[in-house]
Amino acid sequence: MSETPTLYESSTNEHTFGPDFSTSPTSVQEPVEVKPVSWDGPNDPKNPQNWSAWKKWMVMSVTGIVTVNVCVLRVVLSAVTN
Repeated sequence: MSETPTLYESSTNEHTFGPDFSTSPTSVQEPVEVKPVSWDGPNDPKNPQNWSAWKKWMVMSVTGIVTVNVCVLRVVLSAVTN
C-alpha cells in the first residue's frame, strides 16, 4: 500500500510535496491471499468467453455509454466552474 503524498517540512525548512520517507513504517502489512480465477468447466455460463454475442455487446455498450457520459459530464462541469 502506498502512502498518500503529504506536504511536510524538511530539515532545511524547504517545503516538499511527496511521501515522508524519513520515518519508518508504523505497522507491518499482512500478505494478501491470492485466489486464482477458475471456472466450473469449459461450459460455465459465468465465464465471459461463453456469453452469447448479444450479452457481450450489451456489456460493452453499457460500459462505453457510461464512460462517454462521465467524460462529457466532467468537461461540462469544468466549463461551468471556470
